[in-house]
Amino acid sequence: SYITWVPTPTILDNLIAEDLIPPMIAVFVNHPNQVLRNQELSCSESFTRFLVEELVPWIRNNHSISENPGLTIVGGSSNGGLGAAFAAFHHPEIFGNVLSQSGAFMYSPPGENEPEWLIRQIKASPSLPIQFHLDCGLMEISQTKTGAPSILESNRHLRDVLKAKGYHVHYQEFNGGHEYINWRGQLADGLIALLGDRKLK
Repeated sequence: SYITWVPTPTILDNLIAEDLIPPMIAVFVNHPNQVLRNQELSCSESFTRFLVEELVPWIRNNHSISENPGLTIVGGSSNGGLGAAFAAFHHPEIFGNVLSQSGAFMYSPPGENEPEWLIRQIKASPSLPIQFHLDCGLMEISQTKTGAPSILESNRHLRDVLKAKGYHVHYQEFNGGHEYINWRGQLADGLIALLGDRKLK
C-alpha cells in the first residue's frame, strides 16, 4: 500500500515541524485487493458516497478538525488520483483540494468509446472552488491496449483544461516512471502547494 512505500507520517511530521503546512489529520483507505481498488477508485459513485457520507462524518465526529473544504485534501496515486479528482468534482463542498500523483486520467467507464472521461466532464462543467496538485513522470508514456493516451499525456491534457477554466493548478513532472519512490518527494511538494499559504494562525 501507499503508506508502506511512502513514509507519510515522517513527511507530515517534518513539514509541520518546519511550519510549511498546518497541523493535520491524514486518513488512509486501504483496499483488500487490486481488483477492488481499481473498481472503487475508477470514478465510483458508491465509493465517493462512502467518503462523503461515512468516512468524513466519522472523522469529524471523532476529531477536532476544520470543516472548511479549503483545508481539506482528497488525494491518491494512479487510480487513486483519478478517484480523488472525481470525488472533489462531485463534492467540492467537502473537498477543496486534490492531490493527484500519476493520476490515471486516460480512464473511461466501460461502454465509453472516447478516453479521458473525467477530463471531458470537467471541461463541459462550470468551474468549481477546487485547487489541484498534479504530478506525473516523464517516463509514464506507455500506451494502453485501447489506444488511450498515456498517463503523461492525459495529465498534461487535464492541466491544460483546468488552467483554461480558471482553476488553480500546481503541476510537476519528474524524471521517472509509475513508482512509489518518485511519489515520496512529490507528496511534500503537493502538500506545500495546496496548504502552504493556508496555515491556521
